[in-house]
Amino acid sequence: MNTRHTRIVVIGGGIAGVATAAELASDFDVTIVEQEFQPGYHSTGRSAAVLHLAFENDVVHRLTRIAEPFYRSPPDGFELLAEPIDHIAFDTQENRVLVESFIDDWIERCPWLTLLDSNELHSRAPLLSKQNVAGALDSRSMRLHVDAILQGYRRLFTEKDGTFLPSRRVISVERRATNWHLDIGEADPIEAELLVNAGGAWADEIACIAGIEKIGLQPKRRTGVIVDPHYDYSSHPMCYRASGGIYLKPEGPLLMVSPADATDSPPCDAQPEELDVAIVIDTLNKCTKLEVERPVNTWAGLRSFVADGRPVIGFDPMDDQFFWVAALGGFGIQTVPAYSKIAASVITNSRGGDLDLVSADELAPDRFVSNTRSER
Repeated sequence: MNTRHTRIVVIGGGIAGVATAAELASDFDVTIVEQEFQPGYHSTGRSAAVLHLAFENDVVHRLTRIAEPFYRSPPDGFELLAEPIDHIAFDTQENRVLVESFIDDWIERCPWLTLLDSNELHSRAPLLSKQNVAGALDSRSMRLHVDAILQGYRRLFTEKDGTFLPSRRVISVERRATNWHLDIGEADPIEAELLVNAGGAWADEIACIAGIEKIGLQPKRRTGVIVDPHYDYSSHPMCYRASGGIYLKPEGPLLMVSPADATDSPPCDAQPEELDVAIVIDTLNKCTKLEVERPVNTWAGLRSFVADGRPVIGFDPMDDQFFWVAALGGFGIQTVPAYSKIAASVITNSRGGDLDLVSADELAPDRFVSNTRSER
């Protein structure tokens, strides 16, 4: 059996792995190893696929600011990636103050946000029931076309002579004096100088296989439901309840609905729970004019977090040949043009331009040395 020698090996063929590899392939020999046959099978392919600048943590907001121009004016080689969609936070009179606090918290960073009174809310979002009387409008959100984004990065990677190895499960990772040795089953083993861990929900498991300490990654299950409203709401805004428990958006003639759940899960091929589906349909009927009895389709995906809710991008503090691209917290699609370039800039030791909106230190895994790892 021959050994494939490569400068960088990226474990994980979802959006994080493919985009980071594409950014690096101009300067290095890069190989992606993906356990599934199809890239993006897990979290990437189950994303809610919306870009929004408001209502998330500050680091995600700034990463999205870096990413936004990419989606509004895609570079050569990328087809239509996004289209505008209004995004409304709504709630009842009881939670009106909560909606108004969104505006107070975010108006300086997002001056286009608008507070809606009851009449304006129902004019813009006629699907909502009359008990909802307050809203906050974000008119700068975009619906993202996930497959076009993933395939664009994959084409870019291929054009730069990158190598993609699907259906390859990492059996073992051995740290040698100057490189990594990966056993990927029946295929030829791989030796690489740098290992990039973009394993999604499995990132901590990959680290353990490689002899690297975990960062405390916690995958969380999120449920998605497709329902038929029996009416054309295709131009309806995306809506989510400020007090939590539901968001919805049009998917052609249908509606995609989620309970916005975040249930701890092991890394797995996530599946929806019947109780979560029943709860979100009941919530949907209470929040809207609909009377849905059963879904057309259901699914679930995993969103992975560390304790502070920020992505982990950078060299492991214990091994400068192990690089993390992990803990994207459900924002891997909307922020990928930002964090993939940041990852490449850290690896190549080059920074500049809008990337400076987010410092490498804010994302670096060495922030866990004094907390998560010291507890072990």
